[in-house]
Amino acid sequence: MNDHGETRAGVPGHRCGGGAASASTPLLTSWKSWAEAKKGYTAAYKHHLAALAKRAAQSWKIEDLIAKFEEGIHAGASLTVPLLKPGKAELAGDGAKIVTLTPLDQKPPAVRLTAADVTAKGEVAFELHITYDDATSEELKFFVVPKGTPSNHRSVLPHFTPRPGGI
Repeated sequence: MNDHGETRAGVPGHRCGGGAASASTPLLTSWKSWAEAKKGYTAAYKHHLAALAKRAAQSWKIEDLIAKFEEGIHAGASLTVPLLKPGKAELAGDGAKIVTLTPLDQKPPAVRLTAADVTAKGEVAFELHITYDDATSEELKFFVVPKGTPSNHRSVLPHFTPRPGGI
């Protein structure tokens, strides 16, 4: 919509009344259907989406790498995994033998995974199976990195730190 109250076809907008000296109140409009909303959303919110992508790029990159390569826990270390909602968690796989799962009574709910202080050769994989109270579920993949492994410098690498209020 331009300063004269004109909108592009199919894209809701707002209209500001009066000249530069008068206070203006936006006139909000809505899409007529869900199909119209899906079609026009990207164009209407392109600046917001671009800003979100810029702010979240590093976090999204980390999430993509974790999905591809799994997440490592060093032997002797712990990792807190927040749950999306209340549910039950359990471990599976070869690495489950050397990992302790501890439910944490907090909000949001979470579990703590603690890898035993082992000196095995090679990484050992395991899965965290979560079944939520509403019958939905997810599976997260991890591996234990034994002591002495060259990648044992996790504490000196920069890591994503969540900020209050989201990204």
